[in-house]
Amino acid sequence: MGRRFESFRAHHIFNDLRVMATGSVPHLFPQLSRKRPCAAVQKRLLLLLWYAQTDAAQQALSAFASDARKPSVSQSYAQELVHRKDQIGLVQRGEALLVSEASLRQKWRERLKAVSDEALIDLDDYTAMLIAKRR
Repeated sequence: MGRRFESFRAHHIFNDLRVMATGSVPHLFPQLSRKRPCAAVQKRLLLLLWYAQTDAAQQALSAFASDARKPSVSQSYAQELVHRKDQIGLVQRGEALLVSEASLRQKWRERLKAVSDEALIDLDDYTAMLIAKRR
């Protein structure tokens, strides 16, 4: 297993992503506003919002990133996620033009069936293409 896979405890991430793929994103919002937040949990939820690439998820992520009352570590991570859209390359933008959003989301869901570094990299690529498509 690679370092990335281990560092994100990918089996939990994949389980969360599978739940999220069924459309269960709004249940994440209250968990981000807990009174005594755990930075690791917040970062995991923020990452799930980034992967979701829905209007509601993007609004929640942007609001968190701009809220100075949030813990600085989590807020900084949210800002990093919000600005990932600026790092999407021409190849991914071009590929995004060739497919529909629905087919990208289907590929994304299909890729969730495997748990590996490669699957996580593919999910990142599909998410970047969704961002390019939605921009």
